[in-house]
Amino acid sequence: MDNLAPEYPSNYANRIRRIVPWYEELINTIVAATTFISESRRCSCRTVLEAGLGDGYLAQRLL
Repeated sequence: MDNLAPEYPSNYANRIRRIVPWYEELINTIVAATTFISESRRCSCRTVLEAGLGDGYLAQRLL
């Protein structure tokens, strides 16, 4: 996370996991659903747009 703005909290990853219950399960569910949809439609998606304010963890997992 070296490329993050200086005002970005360095402990964001730990904080979000304390604030959002079942954060990892949420990410795993999104990844599983996206994989299922992609495979069932036989598409080979190569672009991911994550429009969030976080650290890009979901986009990394999707890729």
